Amino acid sequence: MDFISTFQQIFGQIATIALVIGILTYIIRSAVEKIGSRVKQNKVWVEIVLPSIPFLIGFIFGYFHVYKLSWELGVIAGFASSYLFRVFKSYLVVAEKKLEKDEEEAVKEADSTKPVDPKV
Repeated sequence: MDFISTFQQIFGQIATIALVIGILTYIIRSAVEKIGSRVKQNKVWVEIVLPSIPFLIGFIFGYFHVYKLSWELGVIAGFASSYLFRVFKSYLVVAEKKLEKDEEEAVKEADSTKPVDPKV
């Protein structure tokens, strides 16, 4: 097996597992935040526990050889999942801000094109 095909096989496996880890992290996060409504404001949850969940899931996948994965590649898949989630989330934030800005400009333009009633 040459380097390219080995790399493609490992990358495809990591990408697939990163997606699964992302989904599992979302399910865990949603469940915990629904059960405990104050968890969202808890600094330990937001800054320590939540970011470490993908790494832990990846480690568990690797430790128990889920998908015939070593624990090192499981942690890498967890990191990839966490990183891709942050990148995707930042794109959503930028897109939302752009939509809000476009909406505001459209409202201003619509207001400026209204005819002024001289009787008022």
